Amino acid sequence: MFKLTPLLAVVLMLVAVARADDAPTKVATGTIVGTTVDAAGNPVADVTVNLYIAGTPATKKTDTMGDKGQNKGLGKGGKGDGRVPNPKPGQVVIATATSDAHGTFVMADIAVGDYILDAHGNGGSDRKLVSVTDGAKIPVSLTLGGGGGQKKQKQQK
Repeated sequence: MFKLTPLLAVVLMLVAVARADDAPTKVATGTIVGTTVDAAGNPVADVTVNLYIAGTPATKKTDTMGDKGQNKGLGKGGKGDGRVPNPKPGQVVIATATSDAHGTFVMADIAVGDYILDAHGNGGSDRKLVSVTDGAKIPVSLTLGGGGGQKKQKQQK
């Protein structure tokens, strides 16, 4: 048998602490699962969808969504017009996806938070506010060419 000396005990503790620091930290994420459609509800392919961080904190008490206070503070619509804000010049794109032949797109491993989805393609555009929660799949439908309805999307687990 060997004897545990104070020096050996300190070395073993330092090794254990160093290994604990190397352990990966889990980041809370969710997935946005969306479709791009035209005003008639037909799928639209090859639409570029960009994801931006929403501009204002969820604690701000302004109704910018035109939803009678249900989704306060998820963006800044300028004059209180109930519209989703335009991304600001130079605002960082968090993720980008392109819709496939069925109009579907997926953005996986998105950190928990409030975002603006901005879609452009085939002569139309639409924006939506989305709240991503841990482990959730958030369904989003973006309507190009009118009738988009710019509303906050609800999550599904």
